[in-house]
Amino acid sequence: SPGPVIYGRKCRGQGGREITVWRFRTMVCNAEQALAAYLNQHPEARSEWKANTKVRNDPRVTYFGRFLRRTHLDELPCIVNVLLGDISLVGPPPVPFNSPFVTTDTDLIGLYHSLKPGIFWVGDAGSQANWPPMHRRSIEFYLRDWSLLRDIHVIARSLPRLLLRRNH
Repeated sequence: SPGPVIYGRKCRGQGGREITVWRFRTMVCNAEQALAAYLNQHPEARSEWKANTKVRNDPRVTYFGRFLRRTHLDELPCIVNVLLGDISLVGPPPVPFNSPFVTTDTDLIGLYHSLKPGIFWVGDAGSQANWPPMHRRSIEFYLRDWSLLRDIHVIARSLPRLLLRRNH
């Protein structure tokens, strides 16, 4: 679709500082308007969005964007963030500043601030889960028992999922 190829999302980094996490753009440029129109026409999707801040057949995602997301190639530009020191290879997922739980779950945000976000998430459920509770458990476990060996394990477990196009 028309628009820039690379997309920068403002997220919270270590210590709560603002970082820009780079990805290939997978959505239409007028994503918020497209979502609002879709939710107005589909009440069942509105309740799904309210519960999970996601919808199954998201109208904002382009045809090629679905491929990029399924193969996780949309995350390739995050390597620049790793080289800049903003994120690490392994850690909790980057949290956007506009995330709904940022203002409601201050304990979880405190945990996020103590770590750098990562490309490979420490959680097992990936994008299929009700993510704040899952991330809380994963992050608390990661903080308590961090080791280089654990990071290697997360990467080793994630790579086959990426190559086999399964959510991580």
